[in-house]
Amino acid sequence: MSAKSNICAVSIWSAVALLGCDDSQLEQAAVQKYTEQAETKRLTEVAGQAIAPIQTAATEHHIPENHLTYVGRYTIQISCEDKFVMCESGKVDYILTLLPDGTAHRIFVNAGQISYDNKKKYRKDLWFYDEDAHQIVVARASGVNFYYNVDQDHNLIMDKNKIAIATENNREYFKSNPLPSQNYHLIRAS
Repeated sequence: MSAKSNICAVSIWSAVALLGCDDSQLEQAAVQKYTEQAETKRLTEVAGQAIAPIQTAATEHHIPENHLTYVGRYTIQISCEDKFVMCESGKVDYILTLLPDGTAHRIFVNAGQISYDNKKKYRKDLWFYDEDAHQIVVARASGVNFYYNVDQDHNLIMDKNKIAIATENNREYFKSNPLPSQNYHLIRAS
């Protein structure tokens, strides 16, 4: 076989390999560069702070300079009638903090009670800005992605429909877990 034939054969096999991937595999490949092994951090190290903690370790995840405008703390109150927040009664404060190192921290606070999981640990997720979709993507350590549109004031608006179906992991997860009942508008704290 000539060199030209070898190049064509390699190109054809590469194209065939890509055609064999479904949307979820392509999505996972795209998001994989933004994910890392889940790490845990004590809830009290981050949750009680009024502003995002200052990073002291080396950067593990690079956020481009022009995307740092999205760094901040975003909040909304959600009624416990929405099963997504997993509370019994009243309202909870849903707080999402995007840090400059590309990590995202989320927490629910209900009448002074902080809840995240049974062990009261704070899991570290990752975030990035998807320029093509014009959305903030929070890639949770569990493999589920949450998508937020950004309004003119840099507040975040959940994209419930995309959250439900965007990836295979999301579709599987929301078969047995509650999806947010609406596109919540998280307000950036000043």
